[in-house]
Amino acid sequence: MIHRRSQGLSFALTLVALGAGLSACASERPTAELDAARQAINAAERSGAVEYAPVDLNNARVKLDRAQGAANQSENRTARRLAEEAQIDAEVAGAKAQTVSAQRALQQIREGMAPAGGSQPINPR
Repeated sequence: MIHRRSQGLSFALTLVALGAGLSACASERPTAELDAARQAINAAERSGAVEYAPVDLNNARVKLDRAQGAANQSENRTARRLAEEAQIDAEVAGAKAQTVSAQRALQQIREGMAPAGGSQPINPR
């Protein structure tokens, strides 16, 4: 019976420690998340998102600005969530830009393979 109580106490202490650890993580400034969002935005810009996915890129920038503001106000949970959303929006913008760029390159290749008359493309077998 004593053994069972000590197991229960040990379990309870573990839960308390885990909860304290999680709340500490939630209350810390989300520096890594803010940095990751900035890097994702920079990568999206380099991939052509300014031209090919401006709405998604702008959404990422706005959310990063809001995340930075929340972090400055010590609203770290909100800041973390917004920074993560900004990173995702930037990654979507980058993916869209890469897709459009690849589609344009493919179109140029197809146009280059068309015969001089332009009627039928050459079969690239």
